[in-house]
Amino acid sequence: MKYILLSLMTILSTSLFAHSDVGYQYKYGNVKGYIFYGYYEHEERNKAEIIAQYAELLAKEMNYRDTIFLNFTHDYVKGAQKEYEYKILLNGEKKGLPIVISQNRNRYDIIQTLLLVEYAINNKAAIEKTPQKMLPDADMEKITSRSISENVSKIISHKIYKPADRINADLDQIDEISYYVQNNKFHVYKKGSTHNAEKDVLEKTEEVLLQLDNIYQFSKLRLYPYYGSSKAVVFDSDSSFYCIDIAADYDFDRTFFSKRYPIDKPSYVFEPYLVNDVGGNIITIHFVVMQTIHSVKHKVIGYRMEDDCLIEDLNHFFNLAGRAKYMQRSE
Repeated sequence: MKYILLSLMTILSTSLFAHSDVGYQYKYGNVKGYIFYGYYEHEERNKAEIIAQYAELLAKEMNYRDTIFLNFTHDYVKGAQKEYEYKILLNGEKKGLPIVISQNRNRYDIIQTLLLVEYAINNKAAIEKTPQKMLPDADMEKITSRSISENVSKIISHKIYKPADRINADLDQIDEISYYVQNNKFHVYKKGSTHNAEKDVLEKTEEVLLQLDNIYQFSKLRLYPYYGSSKAVVFDSDSSFYCIDIAADYDFDRTFFSKRYPIDKPSYVFEPYLVNDVGGNIITIHFVVMQTIHSVKHKVIGYRMEDDCLIEDLNHFFNLAGRAKYMQRSE
C-alpha cells in the first residue's frame, strides 16, 4: 500500500499548544480514501483501515465494482471539532459517480459504516436524485440504527488483522502479540508455531487471550529497541486497561494477563497514554491533566506484573514514602 502523508493544522481550544493533525491515503481494491488523526497511538487509525477492508469484501459480495470513498476524521476531542457525524454523497455532476461516505467520530463503528456502504450501493440511483446528491442526517440515523443485515453479518465473520505498523513494520512482524477483528469483536492473540510432521514444516498458530468490544490504545512494550515485543498494555477504553505478558519471567509457556484496571482520569483529557517498560516487570502509564490554563499535573501510574500490583499515583506514593523516611530520620 502506498501512503501519502498530508498535513492539517488545527488549534484546539482545550490545549495549551497548537496541535498538528496528519493523514494519509489508503486503498483496498475499489475502496479508498483518507484517514485523518491527531495521535498515532489512538487505535481508531487502524480501525479505519479494518473497516475499509470489510467494505471491500462487502462490495465484492454485492458485485459492486465502482469506486467507494471512505473518509475518516478522528474526533479525538469528543465533539470539539465535529461538524457532522456521517455523510453520504455522490461526488460530481455526471452519472456513474463514486459513492463517498465520510465520518467524523470519536469512535468508529464497524457495523454502522458497513450498513451505510450497503445502503449506498443499493440506493445509489435514489441518492443521485436528492438535493446536492446527499442524504439528509435523519436518513443516516435510520440506516445506522437498523438491525444487522445478512450481507453485513456474513462479511464481519471474516478475520481482519491489525494493519502493519507504518513506523516499525519490521518489528511488527517479529512481535509475539497482536489482535484481529472478527464478528465485531477484537481478539488479542499470542503468536506461535507448531511442527506439522506430515509436511515437515512449521505452521503458525494463534492463541486468543482476550476478546474485547473495543480497543482504544494498543501499546506493545519493548525493553530494548529492535527487540520483538511479548508484552502489551491494552486499553479497552480511554479509562481502563489490561496488561499482558506472553513470556512471563522469560518463559514462553507461561502467559500472564491482569484483571481490568480502571484509570481515574478527567473526561476532557484526550491525549493517548505514554506507556513504558522500565524493567523488572514494572510498567509506567503516564498522562497529563490540565489544572488551569497555565499549569498541568503529570500523573504516572505504576504497575508490577509479578504480583499484579497497581500504584495509581507514583508521585503521591513517593511523597508519602519520602515523608515516612523523613519521619524515621527525625525520631
